[in-house]
Amino acid sequence: MRPEGKNGGGGQGWPTSTGFLPPRCQQLKEALARAVSANSFSLNHLRRVHARVIVSGFGRNLHLCSLLVRFYFSFQHIDAALRLFHAQCPATINTLLWNTLMRGFLTNGDARSVIQIYKNMNGRYGGGGGCLSQPDNQTLNLAITACTKLSEFEIGNHISDDARTSGYASDLFVGTALVVFHCKAGELVVAREVFDGMSKKDEVAWNAMISGYSQFGWLRNAVILFNNMRQVHGLSPTETSPASLVSACADLKILRPDAISWSTIISGYVEQGFSDIAIKFFFDMVSMNNKIVPTRPILLAILYACGDSGNWTLGRSIETKYLNLKNDPVLETCLSAAVVYMHTKCGHAEFALKILDKAHDVLVWNAAIRGCAELGQLNTSLLIILRMQIYGVNPDSVTFLILIPLHSHQTGRSIHGFVSKKGFASNRLIMNALIDMYSRSGDIKASCKVFDEIPIKDVISWSSLVKAYAHNGEEDQALVLFNQMANESSMKPNHITLISILTACCHAGYVERGLEIYRSMEEKFGIKPSIEHLGCVIDLLCRAGRLSEATELLESDGDKSINSAVLWGSLLNGCRKSGNQSVGELAARHLFDLEPRNAGNYMILAGIYTGTGKIDDAKAVLKLLKSKSVKKIISGHSWIEKG
Repeated sequence: MRPEGKNGGGGQGWPTSTGFLPPRCQQLKEALARAVSANSFSLNHLRRVHARVIVSGFGRNLHLCSLLVRFYFSFQHIDAALRLFHAQCPATINTLLWNTLMRGFLTNGDARSVIQIYKNMNGRYGGGGGCLSQPDNQTLNLAITACTKLSEFEIGNHISDDARTSGYASDLFVGTALVVFHCKAGELVVAREVFDGMSKKDEVAWNAMISGYSQFGWLRNAVILFNNMRQVHGLSPTETSPASLVSACADLKILRPDAISWSTIISGYVEQGFSDIAIKFFFDMVSMNNKIVPTRPILLAILYACGDSGNWTLGRSIETKYLNLKNDPVLETCLSAAVVYMHTKCGHAEFALKILDKAHDVLVWNAAIRGCAELGQLNTSLLIILRMQIYGVNPDSVTFLILIPLHSHQTGRSIHGFVSKKGFASNRLIMNALIDMYSRSGDIKASCKVFDEIPIKDVISWSSLVKAYAHNGEEDQALVLFNQMANESSMKPNHITLISILTACCHAGYVERGLEIYRSMEEKFGIKPSIEHLGCVIDLLCRAGRLSEATELLESDGDKSINSAVLWGSLLNGCRKSGNQSVGELAARHLFDLEPRNAGNYMILAGIYTGTGKIDDAKAVLKLLKSKSVKKIISGHSWIEKG
């Protein structure tokens, strides 16, 4: 028997200070969601709703801004989407808005910009600019999908490591995207490792792995996995991989219009983050064939789509028409979780609470925490944790892996105490996440303490602490730990460890030590230097004023490096600081070929000319920039070309 108390028994007990959207703001959000679902919705309608948002004083509300950006992208009105994004204060932009921007570019076929946004969002390039916003499962899903589309296997592998470091590789959508990516790269062993590590698998994940085996001729593995899926887990095959459907299945006519086909398409679009498209397919399914009753996978997918797009009206109608959770909430735990996520993400806590107050499974509570986290409602997520305790539901590792990356030092320390109290102090994934959390807060001592408490450390544990030292100005300690890891422990540095230590050498000015590590990577650690590693070394040499040496290193590394805008950009940046015109012109020429519409390159070269007194040359570069019609997103961080 659960306690009733003042907060038991329904939505009336939810605290008023939880951070959900104000009523007027929520009304505007629902108006947007209803409008975009209508067949008559047009760009003029969107502009009128946008005007209402501004007049109502919610022009800087990130929830509404995210929806508006999403819808402007749906009309391919990229200029308006970028202006709206740029109008927000850079310091306040949250992960939700970054994800919306990434999804917009991906929907419009610009996967390269998605990858660039991910790089800049994480501060992984440009010499330690810092993390602008913490990636979540959707960020990683979008970035991996973009890498898959472009066959960008090198950066994709780094993002894959990010997903595993953060614990998101076990997420259903991220894990499936990683399986598809690694299969396309021919890395079937890695794909299977990710697949086996997923906490939950649906038909999409199984078929992605089976498809990968089949494409590369691993037929025995494919047959075994296929039989395992059907006989052991009772799941049905889909006709093709949903990740392939997103890029290739533009017409329903290529598939049989049955429930499995609809499920494949709708789930595939939701998996890739295209909730609006999934909703339109759902409407098509309902209107084209009344004989098809939405199956459980379809309902799961469309409920998550409603949550992601803010379409509470549709989500609520689906719950009312097709679900009967009130009678049997335990039987359909996954559906309960989907409904709770939908209500929470759409700002209707009172409906989520009616299900939560009857839910025994932590999966359902995690869905509410995830919804709050994606809305940036951190205090609410903590209140849900407290409510879980009242109702006797204990958190699991996923609960903490959702919470920890969102919080800073003060609340993070409380969560750490809760981790220990609940017996997760030996969970390596959680402890690794705590190292990163304390590092982001600048508490390197706490990061060290957590590291020391991990009973069996893995390479991610070591790498996390090396990174923590490097990013908090403790370069010497980073080197000491790196040497201990490389020479004394059974763990060998991975490519992330090496990026962190090269960054530390760069910040400390340890040129020779950095070059020594770089040159011995392949021989000593079996890791072939990537563009990221070379970028650190070029930055290291540029900071030391050794521009000619940096140029020679770049040009001698092969075609892949010579065609890397990131590397030439690092070199051009170094020339801006030193005023080296000749090397700057060389770097700029390469960049103008590689990125003819990247405004940053023109601005830097113009600045070099101005610094050397060549005003006419600077004006000529700026005139060329103007002729390219290039737009800047956020000054100093990310440059995205106009569509």
